[in-house]
This record gives sequence, C-alpha cells and structure tokens, in this order.
Amino acid sequence: MTSRSEVEAAHQYSATRLEKGLTQLETGNELNKLTAAHLRLLAKDGDLDAVVEYLEKTKTI
Repeated sequence: MTSRSEVEAAHQYSATRLEKGLTQLETGNELNKLTAAHLRLLAKDGDLDAVVEYLEKTKTI
C-alpha cells in the first residue's frame, strides 16, 4: 500500500517536472510562450495529463 507521503512526493515531483518544462518552453519564441501560457491554464484546471503528454511529446521534460 502506498503511503500518503509517497503520493504527495510523487505529486511534488510531477509538479517540479511540469514547472521545469513550462519554464523551458517560455524561453522560446512567441508561439512557445503562448503555448506555455495555455498549458499553465490547463494545469490550473487540473488537466495535468494533457500538459505532461504535450511536454513529453515535444521533449520539453
């Protein structure tokens, strides 16, 4: 059984990876900045799967 602290640590790791990927994306051109802003909105709405999927497909994380 997974403990609550292990779950929280996993979420923190994901949040850290997500922030790193979005920050990296924001350093690009205007389209990248707009994309990062959109992905941040998705993340805020709780659609982290879509955000991580995009970042992984584009090798940003």
